Amino acid sequence: MKRNTVAYIDTMLRYYLHIDPDTLDDQRWAETFMQLADIRKRELQSSPR
Repeated sequence: MKRNTVAYIDTMLRYYLHIDPDTLDDQRWAETFMQLADIRKRELQSSPR
């Protein structure tokens, strides 16, 4: 699934943030992905085990 990394990230941006990645320039796309990665990391850390 992760073979095409950009497409995978685009799908995550759509699914989790409801953002159309095609509307973002490269810099904003990268920033938004990093924010999503941080959100997901924090969710995992705060979830009960």
